Amino acid sequence: MSTPQLLRRREGGMEVWTTRLPDGSFLIEQRQDVGAALDRNKAMANAGDGYSADRSLKRQAFIPDIVAMKWLNEDGLNVYDPDHADAVWKRLHDPDWRYLLTAPGDIIASKKRAA
Repeated sequence: MSTPQLLRRREGGMEVWTTRLPDGSFLIEQRQDVGAALDRNKAMANAGDGYSADRSLKRQAFIPDIVAMKWLNEDGLNVYDPDHADAVWKRLHDPDWRYLLTAPGDIIASKKRAA
C-alpha cells in the first residue's frame, strides 16, 4: 500500500486523501478535525437561548460535514433533506450526539404544535 496523499483541503477543514492499494485500486478517505467545532458548540449551548436579536431565527445545532457524511453513508440520514428532519432531530437528542446541539429547546416539536 502506498503512502496516503492529500488530494484536497476544503473550507471547514475537510480533507480528501487517497491511497493506492496493492491491487491498483484506490482508497478515498475524508477526514475532518471537529475538535474546535465541538468546543464552539459547547460554548454556544451555554450562552443564551440561541435566538437572534430580533428573535426571528433560532440556532439549534451545528453538524460538522464529516458527521453529516457519516450519517448519510452509514444510515441514509440526509441532514439537508426536510423529509429527514424528525430523524435528524431524534439523532441530535441521542446521548451519543447531543454535543452537536448549540441551544436548548425543540423547534420541530413547537412547529408541529403550532400546525
